Amino acid sequence: MSEHAEGTLDLPLFGTVLVISPYKQLNPLMTYHFEHGMSKGSVLGLSANENQQRASHQVSESYAAKLCLFDDDITYAKLAGYAAKGATIKTTRLSDEFTFDDYQQEYEGRAIRLCTIEPNGRVRMFSSLTDIHPKSDWRIITEDKPTESN
Repeated sequence: MSEHAEGTLDLPLFGTVLVISPYKQLNPLMTYHFEHGMSKGSVLGLSANENQQRASHQVSESYAAKLCLFDDDITYAKLAGYAAKGATIKTTRLSDEFTFDDYQQEYEGRAIRLCTIEPNGRVRMFSSLTDIHPKSDWRIITEDKPTESN
């Protein structure tokens, strides 16, 4: 949200903006700033994963609906913590022999699904609001959780 970015980025060229930062106070501002220049639903953010009891600390329903990136329990702190412990980004190509169902059985609980890449190059982000069913020749990009050492 800098003056330089404002003058050089052509927002309509981007399909989706991901708001991924540790700055809880800045994230809503960034979300609405980018959504203003793009279409509704084109900005997704990470869950704060907090149940605020005080009314002054709660976020609006329209903003909360945008906090659906990856999955409901995935926060910036969780992603950063995994990265600090050695998590890796991995690409898995699906095939007729290794389907999405096979992938889910193999990686359930071991990886955070980030996005898919279709054979035509289209990127689709996983979110708690989408129901993506990748097919053969699609790639799934994940952050593999680090293994716990004893």
